[in-house]
Amino acid sequence: MYWLRRLLKQAGAVTRSRDWSVSFRDYLRKGFPRNFGEEFAYPFFAANWGSPVSVMPDFPAYDVLKVLAMGTEGYWDVEGGSTTYISALVDQLEQVEIRLGRGVTAVRREGSKFTVDENRTSLRAFDAVILATPSNVAARLTAGSTNLRAAHEVLSRFRYWDTDIVIHSDPAFMPRRRKDWSIFNHFYDDDGAWATEWSGLHENAPVFRTWLLPGRPLPKSVHHRQSFEHLIVTPENAVLQRELAALQGRDGLFLAGMYTTDIDIHESSLCSAVAIARRLAPDSPGLRHLKQ
Repeated sequence: MYWLRRLLKQAGAVTRSRDWSVSFRDYLRKGFPRNFGEEFAYPFFAANWGSPVSVMPDFPAYDVLKVLAMGTEGYWDVEGGSTTYISALVDQLEQVEIRLGRGVTAVRREGSKFTVDENRTSLRAFDAVILATPSNVAARLTAGSTNLRAAHEVLSRFRYWDTDIVIHSDPAFMPRRRKDWSIFNHFYDDDGAWATEWSGLHENAPVFRTWLLPGRPLPKSVHHRQSFEHLIVTPENAVLQRELAALQGRDGLFLAGMYTTDIDIHESSLCSAVAIARRLAPDSPGLRHLKQ
């Protein structure tokens, strides 16, 4: 574990540098043995990201090590789960109409208004639009609007990979020995690297969340399976973020999401939303509370 401790020790300096240009591969070539990357670091971080091992060497070292450095600060569980803070937020939206499951298929800028197409049947007009979605979804929504072409072209340059997360109760996706079970369990074999989180740890219940590799059989007792596209972080992401920043708010279009702000973590999504709120409602009570 010497080399991992050394990587942890250096993470803070890399984070402060904010240098996106150095790949994780090139960073490890300076002072780390070759087999550390190939036999440990690449599969270890690929399992954490739910990514193919092949893409990890090209991730910016800044991105990987900033996530690593943040992990040393520890994590907290919200009692009651994410529903607790989502409900608290919704309860404060007294002047907001929430429309769930509407199936928005397109956003266009026409004249001084935005039109939002819901399930290709219901058009609604707005003065401004915030797309709080992954960049590939935002790219699809803006594809049909000539007036949003600049944003669409930048959004389309972010890259993704396909991945699945499965919630299940199959202990075969955990370490063989029960005493080796942990909150987060890494695996590496000829098919790639993957991880299973023991979601039922606090209740000592057999409830697990597995990042399922393509081609791997499904676990038994599946409760839910979710397929989605995961952001691939490259040095170009920093360039794209600067380009999006220059377009942010142009003609009333705002973009929120982890891809717009720094590294690929949930906190980046939150920061991107706060930045938009400060432009649209700088005197809001919620922002005043954040400043305290």
